[in-house]
Amino acid sequence: MICLDTNILYNYMFKTELTEKARNILKSYAHEDFAITTTVLNEFIYIALAKVTGKRGHALRRYVKARGYPDEIMDKIITAFEQLEIAVLPDVTDPKLVLETARSYRLLPADAMIALTCRHHRIDVIATFDEDFKRVPWLKVVP
Repeated sequence: MICLDTNILYNYMFKTELTEKARNILKSYAHEDFAITTTVLNEFIYIALAKVTGKRGHALRRYVKARGYPDEIMDKIITAFEQLEIAVLPDVTDPKLVLETARSYRLLPADAMIALTCRHHRIDVIATFDEDFKRVPWLKVVP
């Protein structure tokens, strides 16, 4: 099983300078089962919604309250998850473990939770463009 980070999903779904690279990574590992953490799911929905609406923070909150979620983005996310057959794993959220991991490996809290969740589920490979995960000894970073 390989864990996908938010940036892989984003670049797979939206045309960027890294889209081809993200798609090639997913093709290269198509024989593996893909998983994400609930943190990645949350981050991905947020940034996809922000991309489509052009809103962030409180403006995005007001947008969702007034208009709901655009079908175009929700359908696109659901389709991507179905095509890639992505499993969503519950995060490890023990505050002490998260803080110790964040401090020990100089990670942001969300990245510490992703790393811990990988370890908990015996996942040792993460697909990401985030160099920070290279400091986590139990994870191999691809590309």
